Amino acid sequence: MFHANGQKQDKVINERNNWQDLQKTLEIGQLVFLDKASINCAMTRLCGCGEKHAIVEDYGSDARFERTSILATVRLSGVNAPTTFKGTLNGEIFALYVRYVLAPTLNAGYVVFLDICLHTRWQECLSYL
Repeated sequence: MFHANGQKQDKVINERNNWQDLQKTLEIGQLVFLDKASINCAMTRLCGCGEKHAIVEDYGSDARFERTSILATVRLSGVNAPTTFKGTLNGEIFALYVRYVLAPTLNAGYVVFLDICLHTRWQECLSYL
């Protein structure tokens, strides 16, 4: 199995051990997992199938940036705080989502996990929680 070299660093090992210890104290009902997804709604194929070693060439509308996106949380109780919007996620949309959709659904002690790193707005988002 192949692993990143960073996993062997003392700092990473200590942080992983601290995280594993913290997990033992978390209340499962207070865990909130936030994620995003988006789909191309133009129904235009971005690739084609052809004869072996043949190049497939065709034309269609350029709809790469015509997307519909969704943000939602998953909790022990199910899906919560869903929202959809046209386009792709950016810092402004994320900050609005946190302030007006996510924050009102949270209680003290909830732990929100996210893989979205919009570093330009994270302090603003934290202020809403």
